[in-house]
Amino acid sequence: MGDGHVLKPQTIDPEHTFWELVKSGQTTSPFEKAISRGKNKEEIINLAHQIKKIQDSGVEASCKTGKLRTINQVPGLYEIKGYSGAKREMAFILCRKPPEIVLLFRFVGHQGSGNISKEIDRAKPLVRIASDLLAKKLANKEREKGAENGPVAVHEGKRNPRYEGV
Repeated sequence: MGDGHVLKPQTIDPEHTFWELVKSGQTTSPFEKAISRGKNKEEIINLAHQIKKIQDSGVEASCKTGKLRTINQVPGLYEIKGYSGAKREMAFILCRKPPEIVLLFRFVGHQGSGNISKEIDRAKPLVRIASDLLAKKLANKEREKGAENGPVAVHEGKRNPRYEGV
């Protein structure tokens, strides 16, 4: 289902994480490569701040600032802007609280023309892959969370107090 891709988690700080879609077997992601290059440090810091703002403020508020643009042709596809001149990130975002962000790829923006149709075409199959992989990751996380809490007894659609703490 991943079509040769995996989701790689990236942590900004204890409260902010995101995902990066990378090819299977790839040892370092584009984000990690950019971190390792000293000349890109400011760019990566700005991108991390942008991701934190999206997660803290929400998708709708971020779109209103112009730093995040929804790509209407493809549900869940967004362009993250404003972190380093004309450089942009194409991202899949699952709108929930906090938003789940999956970076798909970096590209140089339109520089005035407003035409990013080639990048949108490139992103369409990646959105499907990212969506499928993220759904699996989140389902696994929920299963693990449920296992940690132990069995839940239900009585008429409610928790049975007799089984609380079991």
